[in-house]
Amino acid sequence: MVDSENQQPNAHPHEPASTPKVRPSPDYKNRVHHCRPDQTPLLKQITEVVACVAGVCVLAVYVGQLREMRNATKASEVAASAARDAVNNSVVQFRTDERAWLELEPLTDAKAILSERAKQEAPDARPLARNVIIKNYGRTIAKDISIRVTFSSEPETYGNDSENLKIAEEALRLGKNTNTDPSKAIYIFRPSIPKSLAPQTPLIAPFPIGGIEYQTNKESRQPFVVGRIDYVDAFGVCHWKTFCLHITKEGQSYCQAGNDEDTNPEVAPTK
Repeated sequence: MVDSENQQPNAHPHEPASTPKVRPSPDYKNRVHHCRPDQTPLLKQITEVVACVAGVCVLAVYVGQLREMRNATKASEVAASAARDAVNNSVVQFRTDERAWLELEPLTDAKAILSERAKQEAPDARPLARNVIIKNYGRTIAKDISIRVTFSSEPETYGNDSENLKIAEEALRLGKNTNTDPSKAIYIFRPSIPKSLAPQTPLIAPFPIGGIEYQTNKESRQPFVVGRIDYVDAFGVCHWKTFCLHITKEGQSYCQAGNDEDTNPEVAPTK
């Protein structure tokens, strides 16, 4: 008969035995060779190092080739841009050499009709008038030509960049008077002329309104002719020229101001 007090309970047949809890020895952390040494063969280690070095070399070569490709691309872009600029400059130079150039020729005498203002101030005076003559010194046709002129008797200082000269130039540029002072109103004459002018061909713009030279109580008045020429060259570029001349019985002389022309460049085609 088995003593029930000393009888051990039956362990489950499939339950593993419990693992005893054993603490590591106190000098466990101080041990150096507690891991197994690397067992990789030396040849394999050498092969792996060589492969890494080869990979680095290949990467360096690739980076160098990429840099060279970028430099070559940039050089090609610079060369293409320089070629385009050279072509555009050649076109601009060609157009500049071939464009129309309208210049003022010496004025000629014209029969004058005295302005109402001049008649009142000097009814017995003989007016001085001039025909405006322009010539195309370029190699191609000038188109859309327009001439606007004013001719009046002004103080002798009129042609020295005076305020009245500026007012006249602005009125001629706009083709209308903008000054609100009636005494400074500008008479703008538009002679009837052809709208185009072939190379080396003169064009006479008759201007029958004249000025006179006379003396007032305050100052001497001299005849001045002020004008503006606008035209378009064969390449579609607009140009203009202004002139201011002091007229005398002996001839004419240019004013100190009022003789200018545009500097519009000949632009290369965009297409």
